[in-house]
Amino acid sequence: MMTTRIKVGLTAGTCLIFSQSLMAEVSVFNPALLEIDHQSGVDIRQFNRANLMPPGFYSVDIFINGKMFERQDVTFVQDNPDADLHACFVAIKKTLTTFGVKVDALKSLQ
Repeated sequence: MMTTRIKVGLTAGTCLIFSQSLMAEVSVFNPALLEIDHQSGVDIRQFNRANLMPPGFYSVDIFINGKMFERQDVTFVQDNPDADLHACFVAIKKTLTTFGVKVDALKSLQ
């Protein structure tokens, strides 16, 4: 009875260790799946990341407290090639004020 519990515990522990390492594996897009005649000139590196959009201007819907506020063109930038995109607002205080945020209450904007 005791050896059965030990065997079950060891088996379960081994399965958990290997399942974690399999889940952490990074998937890479296989360019051969595209069936393109001249694959050498195609840059598909962006498909290997979770963030597929390149930096640029995008029309976005801005929601505040779960309600649609407005649609606005926003610049999205990338600090380095491996970083995710983030929105870039030039005049952040003015932008937040138009959204109805009390900027005077935010210590980080003082």
